[in-house]
Amino acid sequence: MVERVISPGMDEHTSTLFFLETLERRYYLNSALALILTTFAIEHGAWLLALISIFADSSEQEDINMVLKRVVSLTINYRGKAKTDAADCETGFCIYISLLSSTVRMPSDGWKSMESLYNLIRAMLEVSEVIRFLLIDRSCKSILRSLMDEFEDLVCLSLYWIVYGVTACSSQCNALPEKRVGFIVSTTLRDKMLLLLISGLDISSNEVLFLRDTYIESKTSVQQDYEIVWVPILSGQWTTSSEEKCAKLSEMMPWYMIEHPNFISKKTRKFIRHVWKFKRRPIMVAIDKNGDVVCRNVIHMMYIWGSKAFPFTPLRERTLWNSAETRLDSLVFDFDPNMSRMVEDGKWVILYGGNDVEWSRKFTTQVRKVLSVACILVEMIYVEENRELEPQSYSLYLRKVRYFWTRLESLLISRYQSFSVGDSGTDPILGEVKKMLSYKFAETWACIRTPSSDSMVHGLGDVMLQGFIEFEMWEQDVQTKEFAKEFQNHIELMTRGSASGHACRRIVLHTDVRDAVESLKCPSCDHSIEKKIRYGCCHIDELE
Repeated sequence: MVERVISPGMDEHTSTLFFLETLERRYYLNSALALILTTFAIEHGAWLLALISIFADSSEQEDINMVLKRVVSLTINYRGKAKTDAADCETGFCIYISLLSSTVRMPSDGWKSMESLYNLIRAMLEVSEVIRFLLIDRSCKSILRSLMDEFEDLVCLSLYWIVYGVTACSSQCNALPEKRVGFIVSTTLRDKMLLLLISGLDISSNEVLFLRDTYIESKTSVQQDYEIVWVPILSGQWTTSSEEKCAKLSEMMPWYMIEHPNFISKKTRKFIRHVWKFKRRPIMVAIDKNGDVVCRNVIHMMYIWGSKAFPFTPLRERTLWNSAETRLDSLVFDFDPNMSRMVEDGKWVILYGGNDVEWSRKFTTQVRKVLSVACILVEMIYVEENRELEPQSYSLYLRKVRYFWTRLESLLISRYQSFSVGDSGTDPILGEVKKMLSYKFAETWACIRTPSSDSMVHGLGDVMLQGFIEFEMWEQDVQTKEFAKEFQNHIELMTRGSASGHACRRIVLHTDVRDAVESLKCPSCDHSIEKKIRYGCCHIDELE
């Protein structure tokens, strides 16, 4: 009922009537009044303690926080939702104080503006004492009963104004402590799932834009009831450069954010780093509308499925992987809507990359020659950061190229964490993703998707080129609709007999969470891939 009263769009009068009508059906008036005032006392008391803690000196904050924890724990127990995990309870208060302090400011006149609020509260309590006296055991005391009959209208009116005062005061407490999490932002985020985007100021513009596209899509078409809140974690001192970076990033983000990184306490930063395993790479923590953390990092789900991953739980992630509609070829190719339209139009889509200019020209020439004879429409798309290398075909924007490889990394991590305690080498989807991801460091490679098949044909450059060269010798014996299947079989045979097909592969995951993928096997030789420390420049490019 408290949530209903302070919900947006319900004024004090409507809230008061709602309170009285609801409680009248369950309790006597004296009991109803006691419940209302007790609830208000606990809620307002916790709010006041939080304010005191925010503006207290550092030496006093610890003691006030301990009192605040006990008050909110009492509230939780009353509501029948006691926390069993002490660490989660501790966490809630760290985040609670940090985010509350980002929205609360001390009034310019100190606390003098609170005087009228407390005058109202004192008047409410004085009138409550009179009503309580008139309502005590009215069935047994004839004198009180006669008084009650005489002043019944006045008692009802007073009761109305007391409850009205409670709702008015509650509206001033714009950040009341929640039923389980102790985590507050704005009242506009109530009853919504929150995705906390936790990052440093070095988050790349590409990463922000990936997430922005998904977020905008969810607001315009999917309409999933979640919001994103950016929680910037500052490392080092706040400087003019830091301020400029923060301002630039916030302009790119259409969602909510903590007002200032300095408002996040040291305790909160410590918890986020040690418990949620945030280091430098961005993570997204999913918190449901009850305040429970349902997943410590959903950023890979967002990269793969976008808003379809709602409500962003591990169960939802496994369900999506097991869905009949989830095909690996779609997950790999559908990062660009143009590619989906190409396949719908009956075209073959061929992704290829590498830095070998001679192979690239031979490959594009041979593919167009062979497929034109077979009357097959084809779109060839160059997937590489060196955009000037291949002018003969459609080139992806640099942001899309990076998204392609980032999404493949997310596919591998998501698949690994959803189904495998380790890479046993028996998961065909994981095996295909590993091969695709290893192409990032190959000299040449290519991958084909056709409208008539739900699988991909892919391999290293020399095998794929040789496959199209040899196609001229046997293409007359194969119908066009069966070509994809026959070509795939042919490539697999060639790969097994090719020296490059057995060459050991290299896979680099841009994640600083050590347990994201504990171990992987080489997609070529099935031996364990050795983990190595890799140092890379963290310089972030300007917006392309």
